[in-house]
Order: sequence, then structure tokens, then C-alpha cells
Amino acid sequence: KEEEVEEIKVKQLEKLEDISGVTSEQAKEIILTNAEREVRHEMSIMIKDIETQAKEEAEKKKNKLSAGVDCGYKKLLACSDGKVYGKELEDIYEKISRKKQRSKAFKRALKERDEAINLAVKKFYNEHKDCGQVIIENLKCVKYKSKFSKKFNNKLQRWSYIKVMNKFESLSETEGFQLIKVPPAYTSQRCHVCNTVDKSSRQGEVYHCKTCGGTFDADINAAINILRLGVYGPHDKIS
Repeated sequence: KEEEVEEIKVKQLEKLEDISGVTSEQAKEIILTNAEREVRHEMSIMIKDIETQAKEEAEKKKNKLSAGVDCGYKKLLACSDGKVYGKELEDIYEKISRKKQRSKAFKRALKERDEAINLAVKKFYNEHKDCGQVIIENLKCVKYKSKFSKKFNNKLQRWSYIKVMNKFESLSETEGFQLIKVPPAYTSQRCHVCNTVDKSSRQGEVYHCKTCGGTFDADINAAINILRLGVYGPHDKIS
């Protein structure tokens, strides 16, 4: 900056030489004042540029935050950060299964389910607004296995993954986060700590790894695997 000040001083001295009535000392003072003013102005612009770049970098880092979501029956949404949403849906599914199809009570129960799903997804989003990516399983259809009882299958078919996805896709479009679908294979059977895949390690709501000995909530364990698969593995970008 000393060289810039000296260059400015020389230029201004040339201008002042044509001005009559200005002493040498006055000329030097004017030159120095003007030069310092211009340097301060340039420094101010430089500082603003640095601040703008810092904010842009912070925004990029913020947008790189991701959340993995396991969509299930007992817990509608289990998140990779340990939070759970929509546990009340299981009771609503039970209520729907007891209603006569196409009856007014049946339709009211379906509406209650849809509203509960919307509220759960919205609450999830409100608590994860700092995430630039939401990663969820790509469950195109759920196949009901014959080993389940007829009564349980009747409840299970009231679980609506499609409505959950529709709500996520709608929020993704309006709020601007990226929604990513990943294949569900082995996400519930894999230990997120040691990466071992063992179907027998999942025991209902608990995942107890027979290799490393870790014990976790089974849905949270799956959500962490979903997160990693979305960040590091193959997936479909929805928006």
C-alpha cells in the first residue's frame, strides 16, 4: 500500500503545481490527506469483498448438511440425528383397520392419517431447515409377505409411503432443498458402526450387532445407513 500512496502523491502533486497560492507544505498535506482517503476507500471495498466471500462459503457449507430418513410403520420418520416423528400414526392405522371400508368413519380416519403425515413431515422440515439434502429410501411399493397375519396386513396397507413422499417432494420444490432417493437394500440389516450386514441382528425395534456388540434403535441405525448411502453411494436426485 506504501507504493500506491506514493503513486497517488506524485499524481496529485502534478495537479497542484498548476494551482497558485499553495505552499510546498500545504501541497504535501493535501496530497497526503487525499492519498490516505483513497487508500482507506480501497481497503473498505477489499474488506467488504472478503466478508461477502466468507458469507458465500458459509452458505455453501450450510447447504452441504444432509439428513437421512427411514420411513416406517411404527415410527413414520426416523432421522439420522436420532429424532423421531409420527409415532402416533400406528394408532391411526389401528383405527382405520377397525372401520368399515367406504364408511364415513373410515373416510374420517383416512383424513386423520393424511393430516398426521403432513404434520409429521412439516415438523421434520422445520427442525432441519439447515439441511440442503434430505435422503430417503426409494420404496416404490411395499410387498406384503404371506407370513404376516391377515389382520396385520390389513393394518400395514394403511401405511402410506406415497403420501409421505408426495409431501417431501412438495416441500422440496417450495423450500429449495434437494430430495434424494436411495435403494433400501440392507439399510435395516447393516450396522452403521462396523458396516456388517446381518439380518438376524435386527430384533424388532432394536438392532444388536453380533459383530461389534453395538446396540441401537433399529430405525435410527437404518436412517444413518440411508444418510451414508445418499452422500457416498448411488442414488436418484429428485430435485
